Parts: sequence; structure tokens; C-alpha cells
Amino acid sequence: MPERYLGRLTAPLPGRSQMVRSAAGLGLAVWCAVAVTSGWRAIFQVRSVELSATGRELKPGSAVRARIVTSGRAFAHLEVALVQGAHRELLASRLVPHNADPPGDPRPQHLSLEVVLAPEVLARLQPGPAKLRAVGIGSSQWFRVPPPTVRELRVEIAASPRRPLSDR
Repeated sequence: MPERYLGRLTAPLPGRSQMVRSAAGLGLAVWCAVAVTSGWRAIFQVRSVELSATGRELKPGSAVRARIVTSGRAFAHLEVALVQGAHRELLASRLVPHNADPPGDPRPQHLSLEVVLAPEVLARLQPGPAKLRAVGIGSSQWFRVPPPTVRELRVEIAASPRRPLSDR
């Protein structure tokens, strides 16, 4: 007898109402997944920064390569500099674009750059140890700028053949 009583209390939903409820639930689940992913991408904007040079000794004609991968949620900035003590030579600076639909498009953005060192740049530095530095900087999201992602590479500045020995 209890089974017949419970069976009368729970009537099946009509087919159309059940489909609308299922579609609404599926839509809500997809929206939540997109929102969580978008929030994660806003917090962690710079996924990776890579830095390399043709050799540890930098001379005119040496190439420096940098690569950045971002979430695509916001603009990011890539700077490559040569640092020696308090002196800093900016070698390249590029803006990494965001996706056409920043919150909804989860594809990452990639940017690579290569700088060939000119004699004029190296002439402003002293021969000896230095650092190549690549910095990836994200944009403000939710009143917060994420910390920069920094990669450094220790290098040696080669002595210039044009520079007299007394200047070294």
C-alpha cells in the first residue's frame, strides 16, 4: 500500500517542461565552467616566458630571443633588457594582444621576438658579466596587477675590438 501512495504523489513532468529544465541546467553548467576558467585566466595572465641567446658571450651580431605565452584574457607586455650593474639597456618591448572575446575565448596568445645586438648597444656597456632579462607583465584585472614573470640569463659582454685597452 505505501508504494501506491508514493506513486500517486510523484507525477512525471510533461516532456516539454523536462526538456526546458534540462537545457537550462546544461546552459548554467556551461556558463559556470566558462566563468571559472575566465577567472583563472584573469589571475594567471602570463603562463610562461622563455629567454635565450646565441651564446654566453655577447658581441655585435649576437641574437637574443624571447617568447611569451599569455592567457589571452588581457593585454600583456614583454620587455627584454641587458643589465649591467645599475645600467640597463632596453633591447625590445612588445605588447601582446588579447583575444577578440577576452572572457570567453580560452585560447592562449603567443609572441616571439628576436633582437640582433648592434655594436652601438654593446658600446654603451663595459666588457664583463651582465644579465639578459625578459619580463612578462600582465594588465590590471579586478583592481589587481599580477606580479611580473621574470627570466634572467647570465652573459658576458665581449671586449670590443674598436675600444682601446686604456678604456677597459
